Amino acid sequence: MLAQKRNAPFDIRERVFNTRRRVFDTRERVFDTRRRVFDTRERVFDTRRRVFNTRERVFYTRRRVFNTRERVFDIRERVFNTRRRVFDTRERAFDLH
Repeated sequence: MLAQKRNAPFDIRERVFNTRRRVFDTRERVFDTRRRVFDTRERVFDTRRRVFNTRERVFYTRRRVFNTRERVFDIRERVFNTRRRVFDTRERAFDLH
């Protein structure tokens, strides 16, 4: 009984130490979990940004392709109209002879 009383302060200190260690470990796990959540959200954000940038590049590329095809169409139309005017002019010249 006397030995138990003598060890009582040590037991209390040990329990306090173990409780503090458990609190520290719990806080560390909470911190690690929050860091993993943050890292995951950051990766999700980066992925969404890359997807957005890729879609934007695809959109602008398609628009450039469309504009280029439109310009090609306009050039071919002008060439066609010029050839028709040349043909009509030659036909009128032929009819005048």
